[in-house]
Order: sequence, then C-alpha cells, then structure tokens
Amino acid sequence: MMIESDIHEFCAALNVFYCGRFNYKKPYCNSWHNKINARSHKYTLTLSWDASERKISITAISFAKKNVGHGTALLALLVELSGKYGYETIEYISVLTDAMKCFVQKFEFENLPGAAWPGEPELPSKNWSKPVIDLKRLLQDKNIS
Repeated sequence: MMIESDIHEFCAALNVFYCGRFNYKKPYCNSWHNKINARSHKYTLTLSWDASERKISITAISFAKKNVGHGTALLALLVELSGKYGYETIEYISVLTDAMKCFVQKFEFENLPGAAWPGEPELPSKNWSKPVIDLKRLLQDKNIS
C-alpha cells in the first residue's frame, strides 16, 4: 500500500521518466502530502493518491505534442509502479477534452456515474476509472510496456 513516506521515491521515478522522455537534465516533479505536480513547457501532470482506497487519481495531464505516445508511456509506467506502491486503481478525474475522452476509452476505462437526485437515473460523469490488473492485461495485449 502506498504511504506518504513513499511519495518522494515515487516522485523520483517520475522524474527519471520525464527527464528521459523529454531529454531534461533538471527534474520538474514536486511533491507535497499525497500529491505530485510535474510541470514544464512540454508537459503537465498532477496526481494524488488515496491509500485507504488504494488508488491514484490523475487530476491534470497534458503534453505539448499530442498523439506521440507520451500518455500511453506514462500509463504504462504507472501500471508498472503499482506493484511496488500497492495502488489497485487508476483514475482520470475531470476528463473534459475529446482527446482525453478518446484516451480513456482506448484503454477501456469505466465512466464513473455522476451524482443524481434520489430516484433519478445516474448521470455520466467526467471521471474514469480502471483496475490496474485489467490495465496490465490490456497493455500486454497491445504489446505496450
């Protein structure tokens, strides 16, 4: 299970990923409490974890260059790190753009039901979730590591 003391190590792994992927020498990931923020002119990532629910939530993500595999590579890294840190679910929160909606649908994330008045049908929401175990299988099937 991911605990607060793991955050610095997790952040260091993201720094290695981003420095390698974008050829940076300076790390841009910062952490505080249960959140990580990574920001440069080439990318933005904000994520948090909930140890009690064993999940991480991506609340902001963007890349300057689109459709070149950055999001897929990051997702593969998060799936890989899940074994070490014990989170079982990955969520994308507030998916607003068509590109992000296509991304979560490509990896078969489930749209979490939105709030509704009692007795009313559930509404679609902007939040998407998927168990890590299912993502591992899907990434293997697509030959993504």
